[in-house]
Amino acid sequence: MKHQFCLLTKLVIFCAVFSLFTNPASSAYVWAKTSQAEKVEEYMPPVPEGKKWKLAWSDEFNGTKIDKSKWEILGDWKRRDGFWVKDDAYLDGKGNLLIRTKKDGSRYTCGAVRTKNKFEHKFGYWAVRCKFGEQQGHWPAFWLHTDSMRKVGNEGRDGTEIDIMEKPWREDKITQNLHWDGYGKEHKHAGKSSTIPGLSEGFHTFGLHWMTEEYVFYVDGKVTWRTSAGGVSQVPQFIKLTEEIGKWGGDITKAKLPDYFLADYVRVYDVVDKDEADRRNDIIRKAASVRPSPRQLAWQELEFIAFVHFTVNTFTDKEWGDGREDPAIFNPNQLDTRQWVEVCKDAGMKMIILTAKHHDGFCLWPSKYTEHSVKNSPWRNGRGDVVRELTDACREAGLKLGLYLSPWDRHEPAYGDTAKYNKFYKNQLRELLTNYGEVAEVWFDGAKGSNAKDMEYDWLGYYAIVRELQPNAVIFNGLDVRWVGNESGYARQSEWSVMKRNEKPFGFINNHQRDLGSVGALGDGENLIWYPAETDVSIRPGWFYHASQDKKVKSVEHLVDIYYKSVGRNSVLLLNLPPDRRGLIHENDVRRLRELRKVLDATFRHNLALRVAAKASHIHGNKPVHGPDKAVDGNKDTYWTTDDGTTAANLEFDLGKKCTFNVAELAEYIKIGQRVEEFVLEAWDGSWKEFARGTTIGYKRLLRFDDVTAQKVRLKILASRVCPTISNFALYFAPPIQTIIDN
Repeated sequence: MKHQFCLLTKLVIFCAVFSLFTNPASSAYVWAKTSQAEKVEEYMPPVPEGKKWKLAWSDEFNGTKIDKSKWEILGDWKRRDGFWVKDDAYLDGKGNLLIRTKKDGSRYTCGAVRTKNKFEHKFGYWAVRCKFGEQQGHWPAFWLHTDSMRKVGNEGRDGTEIDIMEKPWREDKITQNLHWDGYGKEHKHAGKSSTIPGLSEGFHTFGLHWMTEEYVFYVDGKVTWRTSAGGVSQVPQFIKLTEEIGKWGGDITKAKLPDYFLADYVRVYDVVDKDEADRRNDIIRKAASVRPSPRQLAWQELEFIAFVHFTVNTFTDKEWGDGREDPAIFNPNQLDTRQWVEVCKDAGMKMIILTAKHHDGFCLWPSKYTEHSVKNSPWRNGRGDVVRELTDACREAGLKLGLYLSPWDRHEPAYGDTAKYNKFYKNQLRELLTNYGEVAEVWFDGAKGSNAKDMEYDWLGYYAIVRELQPNAVIFNGLDVRWVGNESGYARQSEWSVMKRNEKPFGFINNHQRDLGSVGALGDGENLIWYPAETDVSIRPGWFYHASQDKKVKSVEHLVDIYYKSVGRNSVLLLNLPPDRRGLIHENDVRRLRELRKVLDATFRHNLALRVAAKASHIHGNKPVHGPDKAVDGNKDTYWTTDDGTTAANLEFDLGKKCTFNVAELAEYIKIGQRVEEFVLEAWDGSWKEFARGTTIGYKRLLRFDDVTAQKVRLKILASRVCPTISNFALYFAPPIQTIIDN
């Protein structure tokens, strides 16, 4: 059984700023079948934009008899050196054409087939996949011919013998040749020999891209010869697959015969215009090929992280300072970063991002580049360093640290002088990224007042410093992570991580746009990047602490809703916790976070679908490594998937008994991309009945619904860009929130 071949895209690295984003190239692949039923990639040469390869003719050699509507079998024909061509080509019933060389009485004979008067064509891509014999004295050939090549004059334009492959040697060496102006005294030729390790073993693909003004020869997808010697043939030609016997190949009398030349297939393609469906499929394949970097994956797995807004604004009761604040007002006399860390860790947060400098320009570390910092405050007698204390506390507790450094600086006199201020800002950035150990995220804020001075930030220079000093850190609003587009805490219903970037160095996309990742939003499919969303929201109405908001802390119901609609929509939740004037997270905020953690723990403690019996409508290659059980084994590094080309499929789970649930969790294996576009969840109750549906999945998708009681549940993937992957499927029962809090 041989695999059907289908077009794929070739993944290449698209360098944007620091070679950070992947983007598919225009070259394509087809899957080539093999006698061993394994998939082998066959290279297809690149074509101009808006064009594609289309199969014009082929023979896969299936069945038991040669198709005589395609081939003429040659026989009883005396060849060079007294040897004979005999009717000795046949199919082996395993998908191969066999051309035999043998001793027939006193004669040595070999087989040959051709498509003369059955298929004659010009231009395009011509390919054979074949395996060579082992004995000397004979050699295989794949070539194109026409009777008009015997004409003299007009060079080879009126016909050329094109030897795509000849292998007269036992070593790993072939020759590719052109012959024109007949075989007499006017005969001319050109050729090239290539030595390729391993060529004598197994199957190999030999191809010719025949264009109007050039021939390009290939072996296993690599160019071996480019030429227009003799002028390029402009007439249709037929195919020949032959064995040759002659002195060039060695002494046939010393060969152990019979010996065989095997051809797996012959295919001919033409270049044609793409239609709308082709263009859409190209975009889909390109989007499905974009993958996250290791730093992006590590960041996504944090899921829930903390923002800490703290500066002189905390003491002036403002949201934006004007830079004229006296550092003496900064005096959090009970500041305890270990309390911050303990609160965050108990809530399940895995990183804290600190506003090391907000728009007022006041620095929470003793920067040597400004006097507007903690070193001129009474706190710790001017010897304090909030960044240092938080760094140490995070490290002790196993939390990651992120730093926010506002580009807009309302205090610094150099602001507005592009060269001077960029130098100043870079110096401060280097201070933070050099002196405080590992930093996991660098947060760049694009906010700037309407009356601010004009200033051209050196974004690329800032990114370069981050990559140099903290290569594992993600850059927010820059190269790695985007703002979700609102400060309400909600990601989109369809939150894609793959999108089309613009050419700006900051603000690669329009964050406010509702549709960022659908096929229609991806344009021509070029400049696609993996750009996941971070959803920021404050636990209070403001970002900084205000005593007047102590009774306005978001309810636990509100925070739970935010969690489901951020973490549960393929995003990372960044929840702001502003310390008060004491330097502590306020008791009301702490209480609410503990309630949130209690609800989440009660909900997600027991997975009703963990390691249950599972079956699937499709399994990739029917291999256990991608079986349906991989969706419920609790291992994020395993996944179920289907064969290439299957974009709709079902997973069915038997919970072992009737269970009641009201929350579902799904995850794709995003290491190889985001794919699923639409899915439905169904429960068995005499028939399959829908109880929930969704669009994208990505890293994590959480769905809430009315209580369902069932033993069997089915996930129906209705649409996926390419073959879907599911690395996790889970079901939970969430008790009423108030019941959890009361208990």
